[in-house]
Amino acid sequence: MQPDKMTNRLFLIPLLSIFLSVVSPLQASARFASIEDAPATVTRHSVTIDVDRDGRFVEEEEKEIRIRNEAGREDIGTWNFVYNARVFKVEVLSAEAVTGGKTITVPREAIEDKPVATNMPGFDEYSKITVPFSGVQVDSIVRLRTRRTQKEVSFPGHYSRAFFPGTRAACNGFDLTIRSKTPLLAAVNDPDNLLEISRDSGEQIETHRVRLRKAFFRRLVEEQKSSFLPEDRLPYVQFSTDRTLDVPAASVLDVYEKTIAEPLPAMFDALLKEFANGTGAFVDRLNALTSSFSGGIRYFGDWRPNKNGYVPRHLAQIASSQYGDCKDMATAVAAILRNAGVGADIAWIHRGAIPPVPLPLATPDAYNHAVVRVAHEGTTYWIDPTNQVSFAQGIPADLMGRDALVLENGKLRKTHVPFLPPSAGTIRGIETYNFTPGGNAKIKGRMELLGRQAELLTGLGRFSPPDTIKFGLLRFFSGGRRVVTGTVGEFDMLSPIVKDMTIDFTAEVEGVAIRTTAGLAYGLSHKIMRMFSLVDPAKDQGDLFLGPPGVSESIERIAGSSLVGKNPGVCAVESPWVDASWEAGEESDDLLVTSKVTLKKPVLTHAEIASQSFADLQAGIRRCFGDYALVFEAKTGLAGEGLSRNTTGDK
Repeated sequence: MQPDKMTNRLFLIPLLSIFLSVVSPLQASARFASIEDAPATVTRHSVTIDVDRDGRFVEEEEKEIRIRNEAGREDIGTWNFVYNARVFKVEVLSAEAVTGGKTITVPREAIEDKPVATNMPGFDEYSKITVPFSGVQVDSIVRLRTRRTQKEVSFPGHYSRAFFPGTRAACNGFDLTIRSKTPLLAAVNDPDNLLEISRDSGEQIETHRVRLRKAFFRRLVEEQKSSFLPEDRLPYVQFSTDRTLDVPAASVLDVYEKTIAEPLPAMFDALLKEFANGTGAFVDRLNALTSSFSGGIRYFGDWRPNKNGYVPRHLAQIASSQYGDCKDMATAVAAILRNAGVGADIAWIHRGAIPPVPLPLATPDAYNHAVVRVAHEGTTYWIDPTNQVSFAQGIPADLMGRDALVLENGKLRKTHVPFLPPSAGTIRGIETYNFTPGGNAKIKGRMELLGRQAELLTGLGRFSPPDTIKFGLLRFFSGGRRVVTGTVGEFDMLSPIVKDMTIDFTAEVEGVAIRTTAGLAYGLSHKIMRMFSLVDPAKDQGDLFLGPPGVSESIERIAGSSLVGKNPGVCAVESPWVDASWEAGEESDDLLVTSKVTLKKPVLTHAEIASQSFADLQAGIRRCFGDYALVFEAKTGLAGEGLSRNTTGDK
């Protein structure tokens, strides 16, 4: 190989390395947000709670907060509190602001307590209290005293509460006293030795006290958007009357069973007959049932209707109103399935993007959603009737990887909803490029969304115009570059059921290739690998949520072209979290670039970030998946359409 013969070499060009070495800031030392970073500091926080034997409580709270910046002034200057007026009585005992040594008391007539408007009958009476502090500036101090009286409990005899001082705002002082007529269990997580905890037992009342030993603030800074702090890495103390919800929830479970056993209204009976008379595969019939059900019953998201939110309405009420919350919809679908002879139970679960870490003791707060667990011929299905699309053959992303409480045969049974394996969701791109000398390209491509990945686009046409959806897809296919012209083939935008889909497209896009002194270069884009490369083990403190496991494959064909230089072969990395590879070669008369990324685990923990395995992964990413480009040249007589005809590089 001759050093001066650029046409005989493969150039892997680090596109941004020189630029980044100039503009990147100095690496910060490992840290969380400091107290000075906080928009406000709680200088005093005193909470006194009296718990009765039936689980009801009276809570008095005093807060003194110093405003540190304009964000704190905006947030604290007007205090808002929304509460369930049927379940709680909330009183503002006093409110004042201190600015420049002058104390201004908020007049009682200025404190507003009014219902939150709703047009839905039979739901709880939510109210909102607004306290406008006068003359509040940066460095002002606001003081607030409130009393909250619980009138109705979630489960008879049950009380539970968890406290996380210094995690929502900087905290200089926290003083908690709980006086309980019923015995309380306590669970403590105190990695920073911040909490001073004591317990006194009397004949009628036991007293728990919690003090904060020193000022504390725990929040991530300078990390990726998907970084988070799990509960088990935060200081907290949890109190509960129970280790499990089995005993306190018994009466609620009985109501569920009775509701499921109610006669089916005509609407639900018709759905039963359609399901029972169906001839397709069970999973297809299940999808047809839930999609038809959601077409007739509109989801109204609410956890509140009966008995503090854990009891569904009667089946006749759900059918006649044609709306329901998650409990209503799950109960109705379970009733239909049981009438068809299918094993179906309600399950409580915590729906959200990132699976939470369960607290040690029992609390209804661990669950915010109700779904249906279906068991049929050895297979378990997790059905969420509130979703806009039906996906019985998989598990919705916001339900995977978390505990669930199944209401099975009148008892609670804890189980775990797994993450689906990577093979359950594949996105595959196949594209052919014809380049001009100026780096523009005519692209003909196909995107395949298989399994879980098809959920991303299913049913979008029911909510957005087709042209808007197609325009968004073209922007995606073009990598955000300017699209001169483009078309997106027809695909099913209206289906309420998740199915594999294939989308064909063409596009004329500006600036796809990079002009270099060696010729045109094609940038290799592996965006999913960037979140691993951006992690700084010396600084970052959070866990990193990677997303549900899945597979991403691409085949990129540069027509009528070949590599400049020697083929380096396959470049690959393997790790506990991700496997990835790419290679460049020639097929027929074209340059072919193939890649595959398999995301294997949903979370990269802080402890794993410090491991040698992760250091090896980052080294492999620097070697294989930096911002690189492949230099290519047109084959004589076989150049791509643009390269063979356009000598100026202009379109």
